[in-house]
Amino acid sequence: MTRGWGGVVHGHAVVVEGQHHAAGIAEIQGSLAMLRAIGTEMARTGFLFWLADALAHVGQLDRGLEALAEADEMHDRTGEGYYESEIHRLKGELLLMHAAGGQANAGHEAEMCFQRAIEIAARKGARLHELRAVISLSRLWQKIGKPEQAREKLAVIYGWFTEGFEDPSLKEAKSLLDELH
Repeated sequence: MTRGWGGVVHGHAVVVEGQHHAAGIAEIQGSLAMLRAIGTEMARTGFLFWLADALAHVGQLDRGLEALAEADEMHDRTGEGYYESEIHRLKGELLLMHAAGGQANAGHEAEMCFQRAIEIAARKGARLHELRAVISLSRLWQKIGKPEQAREKLAVIYGWFTEGFEDPSLKEAKSLLDELH
């Protein structure tokens, strides 16, 4: 079981670090298949999220959305919810990437995904996940001409944090706030 988990983590790292994308994705998929073959479903929701994230990194948007749909279904079935808000946030991001390819309604759908991610994270008290979803929503609002709303929403959530400012999400939030001023 540990080999399967390690394969997911390693494969994701290989993709995100810009190394052998195909090999990293294959390692994640092979590890997921191995875990399923031995009957292990624990942490599958998160692993499917990581697969979707890796697929997004290499531009395989449809496959990423499929992995997120499976992760969401797994969450509904098992109640495993750590990645629930992140699933909705990443779905919104993938929809926006699709919008660059001309999908008409993607912006509205993405906004709904981000709002859902924020709602879930807030309900669970998952402040960092909530921040990440608000960053995504704020970037969308910035693009569609709502910079003041974006700045206000992001400033409130960024203000909750009193430490950990070296975290990549907090750095990204600060950078976006600076852009929005």
